[in-house]
Amino acid sequence: MTVTKDEVGLHERLTPQLESVRVEMGILSKGKPDNPVNKFKIQHINQFLAEANILLGEAHVPLKGFVEFDESSLPTNSDVVMVLAQYLAGMNGANGP
Repeated sequence: MTVTKDEVGLHERLTPQLESVRVEMGILSKGKPDNPVNKFKIQHINQFLAEANILLGEAHVPLKGFVEFDESSLPTNSDVVMVLAQYLAGMNGANGP
């Protein structure tokens, strides 16, 4: 599999962004794991996940059938932490650039 310069750049930008959001959401999750995440945060998290889905490709997305969070039924803090952790593991695993 050939990795392009653009894919490497995306990986280098996106990985720390996802990690930063995971850390922030982890802090919220420790205090109130079942609280829903607000729509503003979900919109930005979904944007990061969309880029990660492109980078990983359909065959390597960490959660089969998951594309993004549904903004109409907001996920909980702990849901977001779990999904971000899986995406980070997938991006830092054997399939990452």
